[in-house]
Amino acid sequence: AQGAPDILAGIALMLVLLLFILSGGDRIYQKLIRSLPTFGDRRKGLRIAHDVEREVSRYLATITAINILLGIVIGTLMAIVGLPNPVLWGIAAAVLNYVPILGAMTGVVIVGVVSLVSMQTTGQALIAPALYLACTVFEGQLITPMLIGNRLKINSVAIVLAIALWGWLWGFVGILVAVPLLIVASVISNHVEGLGGLRELLGPHSTSNNPDRSIPTNGK
Repeated sequence: AQGAPDILAGIALMLVLLLFILSGGDRIYQKLIRSLPTFGDRRKGLRIAHDVEREVSRYLATITAINILLGIVIGTLMAIVGLPNPVLWGIAAAVLNYVPILGAMTGVVIVGVVSLVSMQTTGQALIAPALYLACTVFEGQLITPMLIGNRLKINSVAIVLAIALWGWLWGFVGILVAVPLLIVASVISNHVEGLGGLRELLGPHSTSNNPDRSIPTNGK
C-alpha cells in the first residue's frame, strides 16, 4: 500500500510517453533514416526498426494472451481450494507473469503465506501454492516455449540482471519493460556486426556442434 502511489505514478508516466511515441507515427522512422549518413546505413536502420517493432509486438501479444489464460486458471483453482479473494490472485498471477522467473516465484511465496494464514491445517495450506507452482511451471516449460518458439533467444541470467537493473532505475514499470528492452537489444545486436559480444552475452547457453568452435582439450 505504501508503494502504490509510486507504482501508479510510474505507470502514468509510461502511458504518457507511450501516447507521445504513438502520436509520432512514421515521423520516428523518417528521423531515423535522416540521422544515418549513408544509404546502406539507412536501409539497415529501417530494417532494424521494423524487426524491433515486429518482435516486441509478437512477444507482448503472445505473452498477454498466455497471462490472461494463466490468471483465469489460477483464479479458478484458488476458488476451488477455498483461498480468499480468488479473483485478486488470478489478476496478480497474470500481472506477475510478465516478469519471467521472478514473477512466478513471488506469486508462489505470496500465495503460500496467505494460505498458511487462512487455512486450518498445514496440509491444506500447501495445496494452493503447490497448484500455483504447477501452473506456472507448466506454462513456463511447455506453453510459452511452444507459442513463442525460438524468437526469444535470451538466457535467464541476462533476464534476471535486466529486471534487477530496470527495477532499480524505474521501479515496477522498469520490471515490466525489462524483457521488451532485452528483445530490442537482441534484435539490434543481430543486425550490427560490431555487437557480437552483446549478442553472445544475451544468447542462450548452448554448446556448438561445430568442431572448429568447440573448446580445445588435451592441448589440441
